[in-house]
Amino acid sequence: MQADEFHAQLMQDPAFVEAYRLLDPNGQIAQAIVKRRLDLGITQATLSKLSGVSVMTINNYEHLVGNPTIDTLRRLADALGCKLNISFEILGEGSDEQARV
Repeated sequence: MQADEFHAQLMQDPAFVEAYRLLDPNGQIAQAIVKRRLDLGITQATLSKLSGVSVMTINNYEHLVGNPTIDTLRRLADALGCKLNISFEILGEGSDEQARV
């Protein structure tokens, strides 16, 4: 299954649609993990072996359950061949400023 197909399937779930619409941090994390995992053509089990994060935990994160630690995100990013990037965006009119960690 390609990432676009999986995304279309997820968009059938009202809970996912609401989280995706709001794009809260957990929704962004879930979207990033699922998209990259599917782009690589790997299963949750394979990602688990590569990252040392349990399949249940990966499944939970992909379904917007739980709050991953920075360490867990770093392990998942490394296993997915990605760089973890965390930022704080300043709220307010016309502000494009960001503080990156």
